[in-house]
Amino acid sequence: GDSRLMKQLAEKYRFTFLEAPSYELEGQVVSSSLIRSLVREGKLKEAGAFLGRPYSFFGVVHPGSGRGKTVGFPTANLDSASEVMPPEGVYAVWARIMDCELIPGAGGKMRLEDRTQNRRWEAVLNYGKRPTFGEETKPVAEVHVLDFEGDLTQKTVEVTIGKHLRPEMTFANQDLLCEQIERDIEVARKFFLTQN
Repeated sequence: GDSRLMKQLAEKYRFTFLEAPSYELEGQVVSSSLIRSLVREGKLKEAGAFLGRPYSFFGVVHPGSGRGKTVGFPTANLDSASEVMPPEGVYAVWARIMDCELIPGAGGKMRLEDRTQNRRWEAVLNYGKRPTFGEETKPVAEVHVLDFEGDLTQKTVEVTIGKHLRPEMTFANQDLLCEQIERDIEVARKFFLTQN
């Protein structure tokens, strides 16, 4: 509801309602719809300015086809269907692997314990339909975490977008795709060096 509805409910149910004025930055009213629109348009720097931080999204890792692993670039396939995503393409990103578990507490209640060590791994995100293989009708988010070994299945990963590297492309064969992935990783590593 809006502030008018909240005022009516506050009067009816006898609670205090304080209306916060709109927040403006550089003459623009900051709103979630504006930020979502900027992300979808690929204007991530502008979205980050309104958020007060770089744009990030979350996804739970689910098993994929395993093709990335067989060609030397294992990826974590993320369920990002409920997230606002940037345009399809390849991005230099940071991945924070969440380690959360429900722990029984006093009185039989559960509490969520976060054992995440807040390490941000350098990574490369491909968000798209993987046209070289012609399998997908909807975009898929897959992250290759650099210098990481281990199984991320069912882990929640926060992906913070650093830089757009290139649009999604179709390659004539798998070898050409792998060569491009190597170049993408090299460009991403150079970008990360400028961020430390």
